[in-house]
Amino acid sequence: MKKPKRSTRQRAVEKFVDIMRNGHDLQLTLGQTGGPSWDLTNGMHVPTETAKLITVHYQVEPCGDALFGDTTSQTYRHKSPWPKLT
Repeated sequence: MKKPKRSTRQRAVEKFVDIMRNGHDLQLTLGQTGGPSWDLTNGMHVPTETAKLITVHYQVEPCGDALFGDTTSQTYRHKSPWPKLT
């Protein structure tokens, strides 16, 4: 049986989650010219639609930081059984 083809966005999500598995976090920056921006801590920009899918990925978890108490987290990291190396 053939494997179903993955969309370009699915491949992008997998690529970014793999980078996050290696210790980089996904962060939302607010208030910049041009609006909110999603970036990895290694400096890679993540398109908004892709970031939305990453934040609900089963291997990614919010870190709990938010500008306001009633909003979602602004930082997400890979769920790992090992402590993050700094």
